[in-house]
Amino acid sequence: MKGHKDIKDFDEVFETLQELDECDWIEAKEYRSKLGKSFLETVSAFSNEPDLGGGYILMGVKCSADGSYVISGVDDPDDLQQQILSQCKQELNEVIVPIIKVKRFPEGNVVMVYIPEAEQFDKPIYLGNKSPRNAAYRRVGSSNSLCSRLDLKYLNKDPGEEYDLMPMKDLTIDCLDSEAINEYRRLRGLIDPSEHALKLDDIGLLKSLRAIVEHEGQLRPTAGGFLLFGNEEILAQHLSIHARVQYMLLPGTRWKPTADRRYTSVEFHGPLVLTFDKILSSIMGDILKVFTLAPDQVRRIDVPIIPRAVIREALCNALMHRDYEFPNSLKIIKYANRIDFQNPGYSLKGNDVMGEPGSILRNGMIVDVFRRLGFAEVSGTGVRMMNEAMVDQNFPIPIIRSSRTKNLLSCILLPEDLADENNKKWLSLFKDYKLTNITSIVLILMREFGGVYPIDLQRMYDVKMKEATKFLMDLVDLGLVRSTSNSHEPYYVPEMEKWNSLIDSFNGEKSMPSSAREDVRRSGFVNDIELLPASLVAEVNKNSLALLLDIAKEIQDAGQRPPYKVVRGLIHRVCSIQPFTANQLASLFKKNPIWLRMNYLKRMVDDTEISMIYPDLPNHHKQAYFVKQKS
Repeated sequence: MKGHKDIKDFDEVFETLQELDECDWIEAKEYRSKLGKSFLETVSAFSNEPDLGGGYILMGVKCSADGSYVISGVDDPDDLQQQILSQCKQELNEVIVPIIKVKRFPEGNVVMVYIPEAEQFDKPIYLGNKSPRNAAYRRVGSSNSLCSRLDLKYLNKDPGEEYDLMPMKDLTIDCLDSEAINEYRRLRGLIDPSEHALKLDDIGLLKSLRAIVEHEGQLRPTAGGFLLFGNEEILAQHLSIHARVQYMLLPGTRWKPTADRRYTSVEFHGPLVLTFDKILSSIMGDILKVFTLAPDQVRRIDVPIIPRAVIREALCNALMHRDYEFPNSLKIIKYANRIDFQNPGYSLKGNDVMGEPGSILRNGMIVDVFRRLGFAEVSGTGVRMMNEAMVDQNFPIPIIRSSRTKNLLSCILLPEDLADENNKKWLSLFKDYKLTNITSIVLILMREFGGVYPIDLQRMYDVKMKEATKFLMDLVDLGLVRSTSNSHEPYYVPEMEKWNSLIDSFNGEKSMPSSAREDVRRSGFVNDIELLPASLVAEVNKNSLALLLDIAKEIQDAGQRPPYKVVRGLIHRVCSIQPFTANQLASLFKKNPIWLRMNYLKRMVDDTEISMIYPDLPNHHKQAYFVKQKS
C-alpha cells in the first residue's frame, strides 16, 4: 500500500460530504448487519483509482429526503470492524489494510474506513478468485465502474501494446491504399516540406509513422496504419463496423426513427487520411449559414453559424479517441437544432478535469498522424478552444457526456443564443415562478434536449456537483421537472403535464387584423368575416378555403384557452391542407408565432405529426409546416 499520509478526521470528511455529496473519494453507507458486495466493490475502486490517494467510507450515514446526510448509526461497531478487516484480508486478490475509526454520536455510532490506494505493482485489486475483467473496479465520480480492458492496461496489470499499434496478422502491406499515402505526403508537405520522413520511400515513411511493423518475418500493417491508410474495400471486409462513420440527418429534435420517420444517412468506410475532409465537408455543407459583408468588400460572405474549427475539433476528437476495438460505429447525428457526435469510447479524463490542458491518449499513433497533418489542435487544448469559440458566438459551450457503462462519449453542439428575445418570450410561460438565470437556462436546455444531467450544468457553470444538482432540485420542488434515471445516472426531464397545463392557460391571443375583413367578404364567406386573416385568404386556393374556414370556426368555438391536445389536432388538420409558415399559423390561432413554434410546432415535428419543407434548415426564412400524405 502507498503510505498513509494526511489521514483526514471524521469532521472534515463529513463536512465535505455535506458540501459536495458523495464524490470520487467519499462514500456513505447505511449499514444494517452485514457487509454487502458493494462494500468490496468500493474497496477495489478506491484501491485502484490512480492518483486518488484512496478514499473514505462512512458506515452508519444515510442521505435524507432533503439531500443532506444524517447519522443512522451502527449498533455493533466492534463486529463491523471485524467484518471489514476479514473481508479486506480474505475476499480480495491482495491484502488491503484499512484504517478504521469509530465516532460516537447521540444518534448512534459512525465507523469511518479509510482505504489506501494500492501500489502500482499490486494493481488491479479485484474481488475473490474471479478474473480482473469481471471483478476489478475504478472510481468514476461517486460510483464504482467495472474495469474495461483499457482500464486494466492503464492500471498496469494487463500488459500489451495499444490497439492501434497491434499488427494485423492476417493482412499484408498490399492492403494499404497508395492514394492515401500520397495524400499524407501532400498534406504533410504543406506543413513541413523539409521533413526527413517525406524523402523516404513508402515503406520507410510508413515505418516512421508506426503504420507498419515486422511481425513473424513479414511486414504487416498495424491497426492504426490500416485505419489511416487501408484500402476502402478491405477495410469494409475486416473492420466493417469498427471503422464505420455514420453521418445522419434527422428532421426533428429527438431520436425517434420509425417507418414513417425516415432520416438521411451517409456512411464512410475509407482510410481516415482520405475520409476526414469528406466527412467534415458533408457536415459543413448542412450547417445553417448567415451572410456578412466586410466594410471594404462588395461581395457577401456566407459564414456557418457553428465555426468550422469547432466542427473540425469535435470530429478529430471522435476519430482520434474512439475505441476501435468496440464493435459500434461512430455516429454524427444532425438534429434540427443541434449536432451530436457519438463515438464508442468513454473519456479517459475525468469529468472534473475535462477541458483542462493535457490529455490521456487512447490511440497514440493515430493522434500523432492527425497532429502531423494539422487536423487536430495541440495536445489537450481542443476542448478549451471549442468552448471559447462557441461562447464567442453567444452559444453554450459543448455539452460532453461520458459513460463508462455504455462505453460512449457524446459531444453536443447547440447553436442557439439561450438569452435571446425568442427564448425570453418562451420563458414567459413560467412568469409566475421565481426562476433564476440558471434555472431559466435549464428549462430551455430541457426543451431542446429532452433532459439534463447534473454534469451538464457542472461543466457549463463551473460549479460543484452538489450545486449543479440543487439547481435541478429547485425546479423539482416547483413541480416543473422530475428526476428519473438514465444508465444509473440522475437525469432530469420536464414534467410534461405541468408544461402542457401552462401552455393551455397561456393567454397569448391577439386581436384579428381588420385588413382581413374585406378579403374574406370578397371570397363569398360573408358571415364568417372575422375568422380568417387576410394573409391566409391570399395564400389559400378557393378549393381549400372552405376547409380552412371550417377549421377556423372550430378554433373560435374552442374558446380562448383550448386544451393542448385540441390545438395540436387543429394544427394537424390545417397543415393537411397545404404548407403554412409559423407566422400564418399564429395569425390563424391568434397566438405569438415564437410561442406557437416552440410549444407546438417543434414538438409536432419531433412526434412526426407534421414535417418541415426544409428539414435540414429549421431556421430557414421560408420554413413552412405540412402533413405528409401516407402512401
